[in-house]
Amino acid sequence: TFFKPLWRSFLMSADVKKTQADIFHGLSNEIPKGLGSIKKVVTIHDLIFKKLPDTYPIFDRIIYDKKSKFACKKSDIIIAISEHTKQDIIHYYGINKQKIKVIYQSVDPIYYEENKLDIELIKNKFNLPQEYIFSVGTLEERKNQLAILKALNAINIDDRIPLVILGKGKDYKNKLLNYIQEKQLEKWVIFINAYVSLVELKCIYEGASLMVYPSLYEGFGLPVVEALLSKTPVITSDISS
Repeated sequence: TFFKPLWRSFLMSADVKKTQADIFHGLSNEIPKGLGSIKKVVTIHDLIFKKLPDTYPIFDRIIYDKKSKFACKKSDIIIAISEHTKQDIIHYYGINKQKIKVIYQSVDPIYYEENKLDIELIKNKFNLPQEYIFSVGTLEERKNQLAILKALNAINIDDRIPLVILGKGKDYKNKLLNYIQEKQLEKWVIFINAYVSLVELKCIYEGASLMVYPSLYEGFGLPVVEALLSKTPVITSDISS
């Protein structure tokens, strides 16, 4: 585990060569050095560290930038997961657009299937109300959940429905909790702190009145697709992908 980043960036190429591989595909913004004549493909999910640098520690930002830039320059083909990510690659790294292919992310097949669980049972399991707004994603500044709380606070009490939040985070969660306490929104906000399986998540999407996803930047934004496939309306930001 300690040497995993080192192996991934430098030592992996020796193992790849032993397989006599024709093509190496870096699945997430990175390919190792020293691959030689092996054809190289890299999938770039996003360049958040370039777009929102303040959301990353400076050391992480430098490392991610170097790895992504190297992968883009050295790969024969770049796969971008959205048109927006493609434009970011062109803008930040000066890559010829002919080298970049857009292939959208896919969702789990479960979102195309009939529900296997009773939505009401799932609501009871996680103590969810009959009507609720759903927010899912890592609790961090970029995901911008505070904007939902501010909107909820601005809505007349008679028109409010509860907000259900699913996601992990520490510092930003404390920021959300402080705002909730300051504005006395405790009865209107529910955090799901338990483990949620994929099947249960689909039920939570389907049981929601709407899903709100006010992210400041996304390479793709998978929850938007998951919610729409669950036939749940979505409010999201009009920026990035």
